[in-house]
Amino acid sequence: MESIVQRHPFVDGNKRTGLLAAIFSLELSGYALDAPDDEQTEVSVETAEHRLHVNGLSQWLQDRARPSGS
Repeated sequence: MESIVQRHPFVDGNKRTGLLAAIFSLELSGYALDAPDDEQTEVSVETAEHRLHVNGLSQWLQDRARPSGS
């Protein structure tokens, strides 16, 4: 997520794409992201503005990852 958001590989949608990549990675590992939409938006913006770095982002994701229900 950090790499996509901060390195801007696309003309538009880097924050959304980075967040979706993180959510998809969690889902592949059997987890779901349990965070309100506004919090997800704020974390994406903080990451884009270099106010949230990889360690903080990793902790945020870890704290909000919940096992997926089958």
